[in-house]
Amino acid sequence: MSLHNIQNSFYQQSRYLKLGLTFFALFSPLWGDESKNDKEAIYRLPDYVITASRFPEVIDELSPSVSYISLEQLESSHWQSLSDVLLQMPGAFLVSNGGMGTVTSLFTRGSESNHTTFLLNGRRLPSGFSGNYDVGQISLVNLSSVDMVRGDNSSLHGDGAIGGVVNLRSAKATIGLKQSVQVEGGSDDFTHCNYSYAFRDDRINLTFSFDKASSDGYRPKEFYERNSGNLYFAYTINEALVVDFQWYGVDSELGVPGNSNWWNSSGISNEKNFTNMELYSPQIEYKVSENSKLKLLYTYSENILESLDTGYKDGLDKEQVNSYDLSYEYNSPKKALHHLMGYSLDERKYNRIGAGTYGKKYNYKFKEMALFSQSAFRIDNHNTIKLGARYSNYNHSYNDGWTGNLQYLHRLKNFDDIRLFFKASVGSSPPEFSILKSDWEDILSDNYGLEKVRSLEFGYKQRFASKAELGMIFFRSYIDNLADSANDSNGVLRYSTVDTKQRGLEAYFRSPKNQPLSYELSYTYLDAIVEDSAEDGIYFNSDIGAQLIRRPVHKLLLAMQWKLNKKYSVGAQFIRAIDREDPSGTRFDDLSLLRLLGNYDLNEQWRIYWRIENALDEECEWTSGYAVSPRTYNLGTQLKF
Repeated sequence: MSLHNIQNSFYQQSRYLKLGLTFFALFSPLWGDESKNDKEAIYRLPDYVITASRFPEVIDELSPSVSYISLEQLESSHWQSLSDVLLQMPGAFLVSNGGMGTVTSLFTRGSESNHTTFLLNGRRLPSGFSGNYDVGQISLVNLSSVDMVRGDNSSLHGDGAIGGVVNLRSAKATIGLKQSVQVEGGSDDFTHCNYSYAFRDDRINLTFSFDKASSDGYRPKEFYERNSGNLYFAYTINEALVVDFQWYGVDSELGVPGNSNWWNSSGISNEKNFTNMELYSPQIEYKVSENSKLKLLYTYSENILESLDTGYKDGLDKEQVNSYDLSYEYNSPKKALHHLMGYSLDERKYNRIGAGTYGKKYNYKFKEMALFSQSAFRIDNHNTIKLGARYSNYNHSYNDGWTGNLQYLHRLKNFDDIRLFFKASVGSSPPEFSILKSDWEDILSDNYGLEKVRSLEFGYKQRFASKAELGMIFFRSYIDNLADSANDSNGVLRYSTVDTKQRGLEAYFRSPKNQPLSYELSYTYLDAIVEDSAEDGIYFNSDIGAQLIRRPVHKLLLAMQWKLNKKYSVGAQFIRAIDREDPSGTRFDDLSLLRLLGNYDLNEQWRIYWRIENALDEECEWTSGYAVSPRTYNLGTQLKF
């Protein structure tokens, strides 16, 4: 079967759409009458996160390295993809290869774009062939919150987490039935439609949402269309046993015109990319006692990327992942000890053919077995210590991975609203597979080292009497043995390594919640350089001591929301990135983006909203040859019933 026929097959079937609509069609008649009894049912979760320790923790007790975006912020800001949300986070910077849906890389604290892991309710999303999650493709469908933990978290979340972890939380329902419909249109023939459904009774908790977005793009031949869905279903069998199921899917088509610097010589590319990403994951939770529980989690995911009309050979990259996770959690009666231990197994299969492989077909299997543990000791009301460790074993010549972290929280006795944080960690992760070798046939026989990180963090958080909050975190990290490639004297691509150093500051000040005028100001300083190299000058043509590319030295963010009255509110989000460098020493002008938005609530069920992206119509580039979108206008409405 040809690649084009393969593409037609899985797009015509649209499996995730059929799954969601079938499930809704089967169950909605049974529960439809509930909406008459509980028009006020909402599905919100409290402000706590599980990402930092893999057990629930109140955000007030966590380091400033943890950022949290609530459901209210998601609903009022009308972001279109996960990349829009992450750009709001201190310590994180994203680079896009064009408009909506294009390849977008995330750099967390100066680490590589394959060093941040993405989870959905604790399940690892498929990362694709290179390990670089394409956050421009990940929609916000059916989410209640997004949280991010910056810095090394590999002892808890395994490979790919030495830069950070992002966890998306699916919405959960309260008693009754809740539905909503959202429609939006705007510049560049942008359209967005969303349908959401949530139901809960004594035993069942179900939420489902389907989302469709499309745009003609602001660059020639850069069209985009994305269908996405997210389903969460939980069933309480008895007081001790709960089962749940998570499904997520994205199906997209993208025009890829290429780097505009090449258009005069080679013309605008006709390439088209088709992506299909899906995740299926059941979980069993058994309450052993009042203070302990067991969890058994299985996840199957796949990511298929097909490239057509590339000008050389059409390509197909496919990733299939089976993962198993067994954990035991214990919380002592007086809450002095919270302990987690577990076992995980990841089995990944990669297939690649066509584009970028010189016409060859490659198959590669990767397997990781790990034992992990995390404990929080509450010494007294003012002191808490956390210890974490992980042992990882791989199916090839990598050395075993030993990682760990030590964290300390101190609440000042005479200043109960001031907290001090300290964290030291060592982590490791396998290198990006796509640059290990141009030929994978003997990849298992070569001795490739793990990428390793050493990091220190010092943090300060203060809550004022007005409920405003100030947070600061100082960090220093070293990422050694970073995988890179270089051409030898014969022009043959070979494996090499570099060492990098990152240090910086993340600071924020946010106003109290639920005020007529709420705001957050954050600043990030990052000094990230090439410290050493197996061969001078190989790292994207950067010399030793050079600034790491596509990571600004300074990033400023100002976000505000002003409730003018009970019905109308306006907001603004301003981001400025200063001192940016691209390969070959290219320097960029500072990047400044202003976003304006407004919400008008006609009643409790019906909202009309507008947004203006790049309101200043700044002409700047994310990276060389890829311009930021010009000013765009969008108008939408949402109806809840």
